[in-house]
Amino acid sequence: MKRKRRELRMLIKLARDNLSSECTPQRIVEMTGEVLGSQRSAMLWMQMPQVAFGETIPLELCRTAAGRRKVMNVLGAIEDGGYL
Repeated sequence: MKRKRRELRMLIKLARDNLSSECTPQRIVEMTGEVLGSQRSAMLWMQMPQVAFGETIPLELCRTAAGRRKVMNVLGAIEDGGYL
């Protein structure tokens, strides 16, 4: 379990820093599921306005590189035990 969490943190950091080709909206939804514990939770979170994004829907933010970076930053904060 610790290894998977460590790998997830590294992947989130890589995606945040570089917005690599792996940082697609679909991959972000998958990572969100890993962070939140289920794909169902991920889809609900991705489709609902979030305070961290000024009440913007995360899935809408994923249309641009800058938006994907914002979503990855919040996922990283959640994974680290906090929320922006």
